[in-house]
Amino acid sequence: MSAAAAAASAQLLVSDLLVCYWLWCVQLFRPKILICGASAYPRDFDYVRLRKVADAVGAFLMCDMAHVSGLVAAGELKSPFEHCHIVTTTTHKSLRGPRAGMIFFRRDPPKGAKGSDGKELERFNFEARINDSVFPSLQGGPHNNTIAAIAVQLKEVDTKEFKDYAKQVIANAQQLVSHSLPSTPIHSPRPLLIVSAHVLTSSSPL
Repeated sequence: MSAAAAAASAQLLVSDLLVCYWLWCVQLFRPKILICGASAYPRDFDYVRLRKVADAVGAFLMCDMAHVSGLVAAGELKSPFEHCHIVTTTTHKSLRGPRAGMIFFRRDPPKGAKGSDGKELERFNFEARINDSVFPSLQGGPHNNTIAAIAVQLKEVDTKEFKDYAKQVIANAQQLVSHSLPSTPIHSPRPLLIVSAHVLTSSSPL
């Protein structure tokens, strides 16, 4: 078995073990909301599995994709929108916009609306809860200049140049890792190098 194949098999095993651990945790603590997202995680998220874990205890699934939202928008990473109830992001990281944030949520269906199975669709009232929490509870007046900057950046996201940039971000991260950990697969622009085995500290000379 090649090093790459062995690494992929190990990754799948770790993924299965993590799902079992998550299921055990949610059954034990029964949270009302599960949050996925990370600053230092080199892989993509398995939103299908995370949603199954959340559904097992009737919890909401929320994703904070702040670090990778630009790559999600460009189609380079999986999208959380199909599986998560709520998605949040900043706009100034890989999205390359102004320093701000966005909150996405599922709007309730019309009252009494039914799904394909004939059952009445659930209503969560996210819109009123989130909007009222943001303003007037947490935020003052809107910064119209920032809102305009977000709009400009989102228009840029829908261009070939932005998609090329997103592909290059992933390629750069893979190239960086290939020199340090050649058998380690990486799906996001956040290579995670464990330096403790090398006795490196913040004061160590390079």
